[in-house]
Amino acid sequence: MWNRFIAGAALATLATAVAAQQPKPMQVPAAQHALYGTLKEIDLKSNTLVVTPLVGAAVTFKVDPRATRIHDFETSPTLARLAKKTGAGLVVHFAGHGTDLTAVELDYIGNQPMKVATGNIIRIEKLTRVIVIKTATGTEEKLQLALNAPIELATGLIAWDAFTGKLNEQVSLYYTEGRGHKEVRLIEAAAPVAS
Repeated sequence: MWNRFIAGAALATLATAVAAQQPKPMQVPAAQHALYGTLKEIDLKSNTLVVTPLVGAAVTFKVDPRATRIHDFETSPTLARLAKKTGAGLVVHFAGHGTDLTAVELDYIGNQPMKVATGNIIRIEKLTRVIVIKTATGTEEKLQLALNAPIELATGLIAWDAFTGKLNEQVSLYYTEGRGHKEVRLIEAAAPVAS
């Protein structure tokens, strides 16, 4: 009996330690949006970032060298280092409207070609972070969601845990290919806000 109690306590402690080491999914504050594009320039004097989206004119964002977070770029990412990577792909998490936009987070894609798969949701696998869509040609596409990938709705960004995509809802999945699967870097379930 005592051995079972000790084994149970040890398993509970191990489970807690493993859960604490798991990467935390992003928490999205209210009224943020996201946009994919290529880095045109970062002006460190005026604290601005210019990104060219796949469709439409370049978009300018304000940046804060101390507050704008950068993911997937070097071990100690800074805007000054990122400024040297013109032409690289970025997903910009931003707040604001019209021409008054502030970049809150930047997901660095680099020179990996970004592709877009548009189709209707067939299935969402929450635990494995997989989304399956059927494209206009009738092909089923199974894609894996990257950890910090934002989900853009008409009302703003939401986290994966809150995403309740409906069967047959149309989405656009911005993804890169590598490591044997298609990795989604941005889901748009609504038209992009900044254009």
